[in-house]
Order: sequence, then C-alpha cells, then structure tokens
Amino acid sequence: MIGFTSADLLGLLPALLLVLAGMAVLLLEVFQRASFPRTHLAYVTALAALLAAGVSYLIAPAEPQTLWGGMVRFDALGCVITAFTAVACAITALGSTRYLEQLEIDRGEYYALLLFATAGMSVMVSANDFIVLFLGLEMGAVAMYALTAYQRRSNLSSEAGFKYFLLGALGSALLVYGVAFLTGLTGSTGYDQIGAALRAPDAARHFANPTGVVPFLPLPLVGMALVFVAFLIKMAAAPFHMWAPDAYSGAPTPTTGFLSGAGKIAGVAALFRLFAGPFATPELSGGVAGWTTIAFFAALASIVVGNLVALTQKRVRRMLAWSSVAHAGYLLLALCALGVQEAAAGSIRAVILYGAAYSVATAGAFVVLGAFGRDQAEVDTLDELSGLGRKHPAMGLALSLFLISAAGLPPAAGFVAKLSLFSTAFAAGEGSAIPASFAEMLQWLAVGGLVLSVAGGLAYLRVIAHLYGRDAHVRVDYRPHTATTLAVGLAAFLTLWMGLLPGRVLVWGDNVAKQLLTAPAVAAAPSEPAPAAPADAGPSAPPSEALKAIEVVPLPNAELPR
Repeated sequence: MIGFTSADLLGLLPALLLVLAGMAVLLLEVFQRASFPRTHLAYVTALAALLAAGVSYLIAPAEPQTLWGGMVRFDALGCVITAFTAVACAITALGSTRYLEQLEIDRGEYYALLLFATAGMSVMVSANDFIVLFLGLEMGAVAMYALTAYQRRSNLSSEAGFKYFLLGALGSALLVYGVAFLTGLTGSTGYDQIGAALRAPDAARHFANPTGVVPFLPLPLVGMALVFVAFLIKMAAAPFHMWAPDAYSGAPTPTTGFLSGAGKIAGVAALFRLFAGPFATPELSGGVAGWTTIAFFAALASIVVGNLVALTQKRVRRMLAWSSVAHAGYLLLALCALGVQEAAAGSIRAVILYGAAYSVATAGAFVVLGAFGRDQAEVDTLDELSGLGRKHPAMGLALSLFLISAAGLPPAAGFVAKLSLFSTAFAAGEGSAIPASFAEMLQWLAVGGLVLSVAGGLAYLRVIAHLYGRDAHVRVDYRPHTATTLAVGLAAFLTLWMGLLPGRVLVWGDNVAKQLLTAPAVAAAPSEPAPAAPADAGPSAPPSEALKAIEVVPLPNAELPR
C-alpha cells in the first residue's frame, strides 16, 4: 500500500489553491444578486491566480522529485509553466470584467472556469503517469469548452464551443488509444516504467515485430504517434488546426487570449516531458516515423499555413487565430531540436522564454480588443479599429506593444524569444549525431521559418497601421475600467521586462533543462516507514536517497554569466 505525506500535497499546492479558489468563487456567486456587478470576483480570481504563481516560484525544488506514488513529478518545469499559466489567468480575469458587463453575461462561474482550467493545466504539465495526464488534460479542456461557448445567446459562440468540443473529444480518444498500446506492451501507465521497458535489453522485440493493425509499424511507434497527434489537435497545429479560427472567433474575446496562449504552452510543455522522458529512445525519436520527423512536418505545415493565411484576414481575431497556428509551428520547431543531444538544453530554454512571452502578450492583446465595443457588439474588423490608437493613446500603445512582441520585434519579449528559438533550431542542424539529410532540412526549416515569421509580422503591423490611421466609420465605445487597466498594465510590464531583461527567465529555462534532462532515477517522496530489520540481521544499511525529505528552495537568483 502506498502512503502519502505532506510532501505530496506540497507538489500540487498551486493546483489545489486554484481549485479551492474556484470553489470559493462559486460559493460567492450564490449570494450575489443578478443585477450586482461581479468585479470583486475578478479581483478574487486574479489574487488567487497570482498567489498560485508566487507559490509555484517559491516551492520549486532544487532537484526533481516524484510524488503520489510516482504519478506526479515535482520539478522546475511544472512550477514554471504553472506560474506562466496562472499569470495569464490573472490577466484574463481582470480584463474580462468590463467585457462581460457590456454583453450582460457577467456571472461568477466564468471566473471559476478560468481557475479550474488553470488547475488542469498545472496537473497536466506535472504528470508522471498517463492517468494523471489525462485527468489534468480533461479538467482543463472541459473548462475551456464551457468558456468557449459561454455566450449562450450567441449562435457563433455555441457553434465555436461545439466545434472545439468535437475536435477536443477526438484528441482525447486518440490519446487514450495510444496509451492503450503503450500500456499493453509495458504493463504500466507510468512514464518511468514505460521508459524503462522501452529501453530494456529485450525491448528490441517490441520494435522488430510489425503490428497487425498498422502494417510495418511496431506497437510502441503507433502508441507514440497517437499520443503526439492528440496533442497536435489540442495545440491547433497543422494539419489539425481547422477548429481554431471558428473557436477563437466565437469565444469571449478575453478568453481567446487565455486559450491561445496558456493552453498552447501547457500542451507543448507536456510534450517536452514525454519526449525527454519515456519517448527518448532512438527507435521512437529517429527514423521515418519517429517523433522528430512528425514534429518537423507538423512545424513546417503550421508555419507556412499560419503565416500565409493570417496575411489574408480582415478580421483581427481570425488573424490572431491563424497566427497562433504559426506560433504552434515555432514551438514544434524547438521540439525538433530536442531530439538533437547537443541542442536539447537550448531548445528547452528557448521554449520557456517563448512560452512566457507568447502567453502574456496574447492575453494582453485580447484584453485590449475586448475593452472596445459598440452597442453590445464586439470590435473585430480592421476598419472598426481605425483611429483608436489616437483616440485612446494608452490602450493603443499597449496593443501595439503586444502585437510587436507577437511579430518578434524589439524591445518586446517576442524578439528575444524568437531569436533564441531560431538560433537553437539552426544550431541543432549542426549536431553530430543526426543524419546529414535531416540536419540540412532542420536548418532550412529554421531559415524558412524566420523568413515566414517576418512575412507573418506584416499582419500585426497592418493592425498597428489601422490603429493610427484615419478614423473609423462606426462609433466605438471605450470607458476606462480599473480592472482592465490593471490587466493591460501587468501584461505590458511583463512584456517589456522580459524583452529588456530576459536573464531571469533564461535562468528558469536553464533550471528546467537541467532537471528535465537528468537521468531517469528521480528521488521519491517519503511514504511508508521502512519495516524494522530483524535483530539478527546485522547493522542496517544507510538510508536511501529516495527516502530523504524534499528540499524546497526557490529557483536560484544568480543571473546568467555574461
């Protein structure tokens, strides 16, 4: 029987705080009158999310640990991604108040769903077992389905939620099917057990025998591919991206930023844990059907389709939806570099910086878009945004900053993030342990992705040009709101801070890479006391390292060496 201690609760403390805060928000909603504004619930949600982000930073362990009987991994990756998603949740909650009031859909369950979605993402990225991964994934996904279809009186919102639900259900089914293959072979759902079984001396028999279901493909490869495709659907990466434009257009505008930014970085973080752990074998990573090849072609399709289609869009939210497909391609490009030993640490550090920059800037951009409105309708077309930058200088400047970051231009965080990502991908093509053909293809993809990102940046610059162009032909309302100002100010500050002083986030990335790429042997939290040794058994052995208490220390404060 597996025992549990306070250390097990400590590892999931941020997720527990988010869940408890969501339950508290639901209880507070019960005692509110229908006509009473819910601004205080937005502040409660934001404070709880920021508290969870702070706790994630403070409890980040110096060495990775396994908790809950090995089903949860307590390390820097889970803590850092939880902090990023919680900050995005706080920005979204504060920026949603005015928007919900304007559309007369201001209810407390909206904020509870945001907290539950963030808690699900936290559990997903900390999973060390496919059962926990599925629970966290579905907890976040179900909350996001409800948020997407939150405007019940809008046919567009209902359609968006239904499409998102159908594709999300398909992704969940593929995930379970892939796990069934892996569990049937190895007899376990744990990452460590599956990885050990696939690296065992007798594991060659699993890869030598083709399956009867998929000819010429061994079962471990089929299971890995199904899990990978499930995450590609969740991340809206090509060719599984067709739900994203409709879902992003129909969902409440502030929610779209949270779905696009936080959801994408949580998904890619879970993939990095899988491909640096149980799937880090030559048979699964290399070859024609290996995950590096799948990631390469998915990244290529996402970058090309996302950037080129975004240039043709006249509606801002659909443009941002298509550009999010391109951003998924950039993250998959870093995943390709993870398969190269010399560039693995750099790819993880680049993804951490890119995820932080993208999630904050995207949340801030959609909050600004949601702050503008007219006659209980949303501002979406380029013509409707014309001249708003001159009429409302602060909001126009903030939106321009977020779009500049998404385009990868200085001084915003997106510039350093894209520079780190593309340089890492290009350097991975010089690895000595990969085939020359794949190395050349990876370098060409890095160069082509950089060129296409410049082309895609024109879509963002076109929005900025309309912001400061001639006045719109329709009247657009904007009334300052304290919560919206706080949300936009927080997002703008973080975007500038990470762009001008990225050293702190890079240090976090180094810690994540160091722990994620360590040997599979990970210390476990103490559970049940060891049985007493018999009297005639002689002197007892020294206590195992696995039974030591978890040492909880904050991430190092030292800056990177110049």
